Amino acid sequence: MKLSRICFCVMVLVCTNVARSQPISGDVSFWIPFSTVANAKDLQIVRNSQYISIRIARAHVSYRSGFLENIRKIVVNSSVSFDIDKQRVQALTINLTWQRSSGKAEEDLPVQDLLAVLSPAASDRIAIKVGFSGIGKNVFKGVFDVLADPQIKTALDLSPARVAQMGLATSIVQRFLASPYTDSDPKNVLSMSSGFVIYADKTEFRNDSLKQGYFVIISGTEKKNADLRRVVEAAFDEIRFNPERNVLQLRQADGTWGLFTGNSYVVLSVTASPVRGIDENSEWFRKFAEAKRTTERLEIDEPLEAVKKDTLALWREGVTLLSADPNYIETERKSIRLKELSELQDEFSRHGIPQAQANLAAEVPGTPPNLSQEVRTYAIQLQELRKSQEVVIAGAESLTVQVTDAENVPLPGITVTLTGKNGYRQQAVTDERGIAHFRSLNAGTYSIIAELQGFKRREMTNVQVPSGQSLTVTLKFETRLPSAESRNSAQHVDY
Repeated sequence: MKLSRICFCVMVLVCTNVARSQPISGDVSFWIPFSTVANAKDLQIVRNSQYISIRIARAHVSYRSGFLENIRKIVVNSSVSFDIDKQRVQALTINLTWQRSSGKAEEDLPVQDLLAVLSPAASDRIAIKVGFSGIGKNVFKGVFDVLADPQIKTALDLSPARVAQMGLATSIVQRFLASPYTDSDPKNVLSMSSGFVIYADKTEFRNDSLKQGYFVIISGTEKKNADLRRVVEAAFDEIRFNPERNVLQLRQADGTWGLFTGNSYVVLSVTASPVRGIDENSEWFRKFAEAKRTTERLEIDEPLEAVKKDTLALWREGVTLLSADPNYIETERKSIRLKELSELQDEFSRHGIPQAQANLAAEVPGTPPNLSQEVRTYAIQLQELRKSQEVVIAGAESLTVQVTDAENVPLPGITVTLTGKNGYRQQAVTDERGIAHFRSLNAGTYSIIAELQGFKRREMTNVQVPSGQSLTVTLKFETRLPSAESRNSAQHVDY
């Protein structure tokens, strides 16, 4: 029996207002700023001076088009590509496999994947694509679940190792999104072809520039309805994306806001930051840490000048490695260099060295006289970054999972799997605080699984995510597996 497949791809077109000039027969795309009082020119992202994060804020599918009415499962895939130094790098991933809810004419897909995470805006152009594929059977679920693993779902990253990983993952995904499970004549629900330009300045407003805000893309090839016509003709203040309810809304005649329905659409959230923070897994961070440890030789009465010489040599090695890290823009590289130099001085003072002798800045040409002030400014920027990330994480129906060891020490890099009804499955990896986030969930019952090599698998069942609320749970690895016991032995803990 042939498998049916419907694909549509979304490429984002940028404009300053609701796209009233777009024909009703085509796809509709427009940009909405986060704040109605924001200046559109100021929201443009500038090349080599900011980091960008791009997230699927909402994915909504309608089964009324006539094409998708007979499918059983939706596969969501996305890709990000960028051009830098005459090289194009693309990352294509499987974001989600979703069993269609019985009897529903349309529904939200629980996808809030980050397509780019604090990636330096170093490229001239960036293109984003989000696709929904409808399949009639479940024979590829195992393959799609593998491709949705966090090790494959790689957000935009410019490091050489990650670029190579993205290329490998992209080639794998492309094979499985193509034949043999397609029809000979697949129907396209939505098809667009455009991208963003990242300019070197924002002295003037440009329609095609990448900007902070929401980019909305609505299928125009589905069955037409009054809401779609209203979107095409809408004024700037008549349509909005409500982040609290995570819905696209139209202003009604009585001034209230009603839901936009009847068509498939995707909402992308684009944010920018002047900093991305310290990468504690980098080689340059290890050099800086080694330089600080070298100051401990003062405790065994080694000569001050010898210790200063060795610590500065290690600091300079860290600076060299940092300068070659493509994941950082130069302004933050400078801030990190100064921060590490200031902390080295503090280490010497902590070991009882007088301030005049602990002044390493005097031995580093080009160090600004207001070193302390610049370090404080960078610390404030890092605090603001953390707050903004927490705002993105917060929201209705979200789940936070804290993973620790037996001593309550956070465990980073742990893969956490969340499963629910209708075949819902999402994975996340714990950050440096041992925290994994699951956003934009539907209220209901879920199961959580975390695995750590050498320990029994931790599973939490019957986790109730309440409507309109955020929930935090903790998984603790306490018992190490005996060497002869299978790694897959499971320990079940009811929530």
